[in-house]
Amino acid sequence: LSITLLAHSQPQGHFNPTFLSPIQKGDFLLMQSLNEEALLLYQSLITKGEGGEYAFRGLVRAYKSMNKLDGAESWIESYLAGNPDSSPALYASGYIFYLKKDMKKAEELFNRALEFDVNNALALNNLGAVLLRQDSYAQAVNLVHEAIRINPKEPMFFSNLGTIYEKMGDPDRIVADYNSYLEE
Repeated sequence: LSITLLAHSQPQGHFNPTFLSPIQKGDFLLMQSLNEEALLLYQSLITKGEGGEYAFRGLVRAYKSMNKLDGAESWIESYLAGNPDSSPALYASGYIFYLKKDMKKAEELFNRALEFDVNNALALNNLGAVLLRQDSYAQAVNLVHEAIRINPKEPMFFSNLGTIYEKMGDPDRIVADYNSYLEE
């Protein structure tokens, strides 16, 4: 009896990051605390015009993980100097101010991002988070619902919607919402 082994066989359950999209690779690098490598990947994607708001989100997260949020702000400001109507960059700038807890500036930048792209789901979601902090629950729900309509595969949106419902005193409402999205 002979058993042929393939040269590329992997142990069962072995994770192979080569099958990930570039954004997923960056997120994987961040999870492994390989922040500088992730940052270079996100910067490369953005420079090539790829990855949209998710590349910008990753860039901000990489800088944040290195405790260099000011570096993210400088990088994005430089990018915006040449691309003032970039919805993903405006979203990322808003995200930085959100992380710095400057909700007024964050809200302004998320709204500007949405002026250039009404389908920027991350800007909608984050604007919903800002409104949640202002106790504007109905508006926050509407914005996060819109983000989910645009990208129903983003689990963070459902998590944020659940948080809003909890603050509203109706934590079970997320189950009904989630089930309705599954039916669609």
